[in-house]
Amino acid sequence: MTKKDATILIPESQLIDDLAPHWKKRFVKATQIMQDRFSENLNWNDIADECAISPSHFHYMFKLVFGESPVKYLRRMRLKQAVYSLSLEKKAVTDIALETGFSSSQALAKALKRDLGLSASEIRRSNQLKDAELWDQIMLKLGQPTENETSLEKAMCKNMQFELVSLPERHYFTSKQQGHKLEKIFEIWFQITPKDISHGVSIYQWDAAISPVSQPFHVGYECPAHSANKSLPASHYLCTKVRIDSGTAYAAAWDALYSHLLEQDLEADYEAEVMELMSNLRDYESREMEVTLYLPVIVKD
Repeated sequence: MTKKDATILIPESQLIDDLAPHWKKRFVKATQIMQDRFSENLNWNDIADECAISPSHFHYMFKLVFGESPVKYLRRMRLKQAVYSLSLEKKAVTDIALETGFSSSQALAKALKRDLGLSASEIRRSNQLKDAELWDQIMLKLGQPTENETSLEKAMCKNMQFELVSLPERHYFTSKQQGHKLEKIFEIWFQITPKDISHGVSIYQWDAAISPVSQPFHVGYECPAHSANKSLPASHYLCTKVRIDSGTAYAAAWDALYSHLLEQDLEADYEAEVMELMSNLRDYESREMEVTLYLPVIVKD
């Protein structure tokens, strides 16, 4: 699959791309402020000032473009990060609340109950991902809202392209890790990867896709056989390439890939390992990441 085949699953891009340049610039800045500084005591009046627009006009135009007020958008950004932290970290709920911009654990608990109908302990249990359906519901509610009962990330998955590919034996240098926390993955990858390599790989058993907290995985890079500490045999894969900037888009992309597997009546190869190829990791400061998802399948003669 070529670079142009990557499907963009970034709601903000779709919502503002057709705006006039000066409005696009303002909303790019506004969403970046709220995504990067959600832990601060942000006031949407101050955000409007930074974006060179009157507060009342900013509030009206933001809601017109995004379908939710700046206050709700910011709360959703905070809630998304809190949910990720609750599901992937063992920190105290109070610490997570303060790190994600909530005034207290009680304030976080109130937001979780109001927006998701769940408690912090239920969130933590859900991403043992023993209840995949519940986790999907959480991701749907945290996604960019639409007029329909779905998230924009999920709706954008209709544009995804899928391909059945056959890959030869491949060799990798990897580090075995536990718990799929994105920041940790990047930290390890940068530690072990030569500076002239910009692409990464994540490899794991099917069980880790269902229960990422409890199952190990390997992160690293492709290399010659003599330098490798992990190899994958020649296999067939159903794959898709997407550009994402959030866990909600990531979850939606995997759901779409699994759905396509069912629709095409393909048989999953549970003996093989699942793989993700991550492009241009050294440019991750842009927050966007291009990733190709590979599901191993059995191709019948």
